[in-house]
Amino acid sequence: MYFESASKINDDWDVLPFNSQYAQEFVDTVVPELTEDGDLYNALGKWQSNLETYAEDQGFNVVDK
Repeated sequence: MYFESASKINDDWDVLPFNSQYAQEFVDTVVPELTEDGDLYNALGKWQSNLETYAEDQGFNVVDK
């Protein structure tokens, strides 16, 4: 079972060069919405937008795949 599962892992990705910012944005933006009345959908959108802005401010080119 483990070998079969391992063969299905998508390995076409890299850790972000600003992974600490990624994690902190998650804590600041998404975690507070992980409540019964939270708005996770909007929090995820804001998280993405904040990360895109941060990346561009750091000189990275952000493209949709």
